[in-house]
Amino acid sequence: MDIPAPKPRPADGPAPDAAPQVSDQPRPASHRICVLGNFRLGDKIGAGAMGAVYRAGQLTTGRPVAVKVLRPHLAKDRLFLSRFLREARALSRLSHPNIVRCYGMGKELGRHFLAMELVEGKSLGDWLYRLGRVSVGDAVRVTLAVARALQHAHQSGLVHRDVKPDNILITPEGDVKLADLGLAKGVLDEEVSATQAGHGAGTPVYMAPEQARSARQADPRSDLYALGCVLYHLLTGQFPFPADSAVEVILAKVEGRYTPAGSLDPEVPRALDEVLALLLAPHPDDRYQSASDLLNDLEELGLENAALEFLREDAEPLPPLAPPPPPSDAGEGPMRGPRTAASPLARTPATLTTAAGKQWHVLYRTVEGKWTTGELTTTQVLHALEDRHFARTAQASEHKGDYRFLGDFPEFRAALREKKILPLPEALCGPEPKPPRKRRLMLALAGLLFLGVGAAGFWLGQLLIH
Repeated sequence: MDIPAPKPRPADGPAPDAAPQVSDQPRPASHRICVLGNFRLGDKIGAGAMGAVYRAGQLTTGRPVAVKVLRPHLAKDRLFLSRFLREARALSRLSHPNIVRCYGMGKELGRHFLAMELVEGKSLGDWLYRLGRVSVGDAVRVTLAVARALQHAHQSGLVHRDVKPDNILITPEGDVKLADLGLAKGVLDEEVSATQAGHGAGTPVYMAPEQARSARQADPRSDLYALGCVLYHLLTGQFPFPADSAVEVILAKVEGRYTPAGSLDPEVPRALDEVLALLLAPHPDDRYQSASDLLNDLEELGLENAALEFLREDAEPLPPLAPPPPPSDAGEGPMRGPRTAASPLARTPATLTTAAGKQWHVLYRTVEGKWTTGELTTTQVLHALEDRHFARTAQASEHKGDYRFLGDFPEFRAALREKKILPLPEALCGPEPKPPRKRRLMLALAGLLFLGVGAAGFWLGQLLIH
């Protein structure tokens, strides 16, 4: 995205103090804006959904900086502008060698911009794309650096909420910098202006399950969960919870089942797998409660390399690891894999299609987020309850219309109680489908009739009294 210069004002144009008009049409290089505030812009070095990043120099100090310029059409959107300004405010509150520094922000010529530390090098995501995975010593060194950055951010009252390889920068000298606090929130803030209750924010393969339900629930332990996913990715070249959709990923995280890194790579010591188990615990109370706790355990292991080996010119990519074993329905703990996405109705054995029992109209939400229906007997429904996603979202009706959750029917209550299954939060299974229009009209008429009878009774009572 090139930054065009403002259009020249005609003689009969707006008053001199009016805001300049900015065009989105490309202009010759000689007419492009080259100065924003205290910064002289140079070459464009990156671009994303929110804007472009330019190499620049600070006019008063001469130091090199990176200037992020928000796209003009996004500046008109209060949500995007709020996120952009929040990133600037969050960065300005932090000063740590493992966090990208903020040098200033402003608005000029109709453009919002943010000046920050210029970090030469590549992101950790770029390195993982090239290498696949890294050595245990390198993985621990990067994790320690990010943990120190998070420790400082958390102590300053901020939660990052989007810890992932693309937001971790590696300099040619091996310094590790945590960047992109556009999703950061104040730990003590009661309101998150850019997110709503019941909506997650972040990247599904790295975010914590509670954050997927609602961004408001994210706290420092959510950042540590994401860092655990990054560490697992560094060690194995794979995600701890691979799946075909974001919903499946979150469901697997809720169940907490993954293949230990040491089962994929014998070089990963058991003690490091134990650290990962604490980082990737489904419930926040079962994880490390602070970055300081994580740092104490990781530093005590003594696995960190003195320098990042993958930065050496002669470094060779490590061979890829074998894929994890197929999911197992038996046993407990991290060795259990996520269930497949096949429809419970499709997996119902043919021998059950003629099974005796009451016939039910079943409505449930698939892992892809679509509502589907089918006719099943009581035996078939009980069999389909083996799929936890089906069990948590399914509703049933005897007359195709009065759908209720399975727990409302005595035929299924015992099975649900035995499996300790509760309905998923709305953020995962979506809103309950609306009842049929005919039923809504009948309920409305019944309500009006009830009110009419009550009013008539009151009127007759008053006549009898007088």
